[in-house]
Order: sequence, then C-alpha cells, then structure tokens
Amino acid sequence: MDEIKKYHEIRLSNQKEFDKIVLNKFKKNLFDDEKKNQLLKKNIYLLKKTPKKFNFMHPLRVAFYSTIFFKKNIDLISLCIFHNLFEIENIDKKKFNKMINKKTIKYIENLTINKKLKFDKKYISKYYEKLLRSPKIVRITKCLDKFDNLYNLKKNPDINIKKKYLIEIKKYIIPLTKNNKIFNDYLKLMIKINYENFKNG
Repeated sequence: MDEIKKYHEIRLSNQKEFDKIVLNKFKKNLFDDEKKNQLLKKNIYLLKKTPKKFNFMHPLRVAFYSTIFFKKNIDLISLCIFHNLFEIENIDKKKFNKMINKKTIKYIENLTINKKLKFDKKYISKYYEKLLRSPKIVRITKCLDKFDNLYNLKKNPDINIKKKYLIEIKKYIIPLTKNNKIFNDYLKLMIKINYENFKNG
C-alpha cells in the first residue's frame, strides 16, 4: 500500500522520474522462471520495434501498474505491453501476428477500439458489452489502460472530451474494479483529481 502511494505521488509530481522507475523495473528479472523472463524481454524488444511516433512508455506503464495492483502474471503483463498495438497508425499487423502468440493477438483485437467512434455512445456500449464477455485479463488490461491515461488527461485542452472520458470510466471501468478495493480507490482518486483540475482551470 505504501509503495503504491509512493508511485502515485511520484507520477503526479514528476512523470519523467516515474518513467525511469518503470524502465528500470523491466530491466530486472520479474520472475523466478527464466522462460517467463525471456518472454518478457522479447515482448519489450518487439514493443520498441513499433513506429517511432508511437509512445511505447504508455503500454510499459500499464504493464508496470499490473504488477503493483495485481499478482505478477506473464500473460497479463504481455497483454498490457501489446494492448493498443493495433491502434497504431500504419502498424504492420502481419509482422506482429507472426511474432505474438494467437491468444494474445485475439485479446488485443478485443481491446482495440475504433478511434473514430470512441465517443459514440452506441459503439462504446457494445464495445464494453463484448469486453464483459472477454477473459478477466482482458478486462483488467482495459482498466489499467484507462487508469494510466487519467494521469495525463489534464494535458488535453478540450474540456468536453475530458468530461466524456471521465463519464466513461465512471460508468464502465469503476464497476469492473469493484473486487480490487485498492485499485478501485485509486481510480476514484484520479477521477476526483481530474474534476478538481477542471475547477482550478
């Protein structure tokens, strides 16, 4: 709990410092099983092979959060690393389909959102209906993805978009995390902080 609070405070005050912590975490072996460590290294290597415009720190942070809010799980970490792979502009899907296992590819497809429709209520409703039928690690990854984005939401100058984003999280993400009180509490805290940012301009 104290460790999570420490990371939260660092993230709020200095994202560059937080990103260093994330990078250092994944330079070390996370598992006693060497095969899992090798797979993790391979996945991070593949992530860094994505187009230069892609911010690979976001999926690494999502993977990092999976290790502090949930039990370390190589399948969950791997999915977090690749969760938004198919949303990257001009991504070579065929190339990555050959290098990532089929189950993870299927989960990535479940998570991939049509950015043109991301604020369409009917589309979003159907998206989350499908997500609810997906395996637990898919749902967890989506929640962690949204959580990481909450820290950078203040950078978006469009207040309406920010409000829509928070409404989506309150409606769909918060209920998905009710069985993890600590994670649920931090999600609610970040929603509160973002609403306070609106008031303070």
